[in-house]
Amino acid sequence: MIGRQWDNSQNFNLDYDSSFGKIKEIKVFTCGNYIKGFTIIYENKSIQKCNILPDPKNNIKCISLKLSEGEEIETIYIRSGDIIDNLSFYTNKGNSLTAGGIGGGPHLLETPKGKHFIGFDGGLADNL
Repeated sequence: MIGRQWDNSQNFNLDYDSSFGKIKEIKVFTCGNYIKGFTIIYENKSIQKCNILPDPKNNIKCISLKLSEGEEIETIYIRSGDIIDNLSFYTNKGNSLTAGGIGGGPHLLETPKGKHFIGFDGGLADNL
């Protein structure tokens, strides 16, 4: 487990269905120091959300990574303590998305050679 279960945490399970196809875009919502949520958009336009929408008043911004044909997420780097401070996604084509701050300890998730990430699960309270 990365992060902590809070009293007001709501679990999310972004159930993957093979009809979704591959991930085409990842949107990460951040207030700068912490991750507030994310959205995954698939080839067939299916959308899986676990987020707090961007809000300029609360300084929540959206950072996006669009994947090209044949591009896949192979590595995820996470910094966390009680909450997710930072999320970084790396693709097989050398592109990346990094959002959040520098707090927390490091966690590296890598797929075996030739494999890729297809979905995520976790919990959301005020932060991811």
